[in-house]
Amino acid sequence: MSSCVSGHVSVCQDGTASTPGQSSCSPNIGGTYSVGGVLRPCEPGTFSDEGASVCTPCDAGTFSDSHATQCTACSPGEFSGEGAPVCDLCPIGHISGPSATSCTACPSGTHVVEGGMLCTPCEPGHFSPTIGADVCSSCAPGTTSEVGAQVCTVCPEGYACAGGLPKEMCPAGTYAPETGSTSCEECPAGLFCPGSLHGGHTCFQNYYCPSGSSLPIPCGTEAPMSMPGSASCS
Repeated sequence: MSSCVSGHVSVCQDGTASTPGQSSCSPNIGGTYSVGGVLRPCEPGTFSDEGASVCTPCDAGTFSDSHATQCTACSPGEFSGEGAPVCDLCPIGHISGPSATSCTACPSGTHVVEGGMLCTPCEPGHFSPTIGADVCSSCAPGTTSEVGAQVCTVCPEGYACAGGLPKEMCPAGTYAPETGSTSCEECPAGLFCPGSLHGGHTCFQNYYCPSGSSLPIPCGTEAPMSMPGSASCS
């Protein structure tokens, strides 16, 4: 209760206050608190309901400005501890959901930018060997990787791997006879290369295969016969 002297309030109970000229005390509004009739705003990171004598700290995972009647959840990619005036961005390479109290490092094979919400798998031709990566590294020329790779592997036979790009199968008329190739070579004379994964094939008897052949070409009934592996009919 409050006491009055000559129509004025002398002392208000905690959680109430009066203005000059008032003869009674009223509960203070939300977002404030009062002790001994002195009304004060809640500090950032705290809140109060009507008639409060103390402001309550915000729970971890939330925040508030001054004069707050409630706390606001941190957005994805942010986090906070108890009584926070603002939410902090997750460190680079880490993510969080809404109302997070901490952030989680992205696994190897993925990456994330600052304040990110999702761990993004590395694209083909890239890799990430450690947790908490902000970028994926490019594979070296002659090596390759699939989506979400932790390491790069040697480019397989029949493919070209320029580095930092997906592997490419050699088109017809070219080949990559060895692993670790960075480009496809023209199919040599005497061989044909249909774009398979196993390089060139020896040209058939009575057929000829000039450089860059994707299939053997028949010599014809009136043309001279040819031996296997011939670049011309002669």
